[in-house]
Amino acid sequence: MIHLYLPDEYDVARSAEVRYPVIYMFDGHNLFYDSDATYGKSWGLKDFLDRWHKKFIVVGMECSHTGHDRIKEYCPY
Repeated sequence: MIHLYLPDEYDVARSAEVRYPVIYMFDGHNLFYDSDATYGKSWGLKDFLDRWHKKFIVVGMECSHTGHDRIKEYCPY
C-alpha cells in the first residue's frame, strides 16, 4: 500500500504547472495517522507539513506486517 501526502494547494498548483519536491519514505503506515500506525502513534508528518512553509509531496511505502518480512524487505542479506 502507498500512503500519499499532497499539499492542500496541489490541485490549483497542478493547473499552473507548479512542481513540488517528492520525499519517499519507508514505513508509510506510520507517517500520518495514529489509526494507521503500527503501535498506535504516528510520526505526525501530515500535521507538521500542513503548518510548514515549504511544500512537499510525500510518498510512503508500507512494509509487510507478516512475521519477519519487514526485515527481509529493508535489510536484504
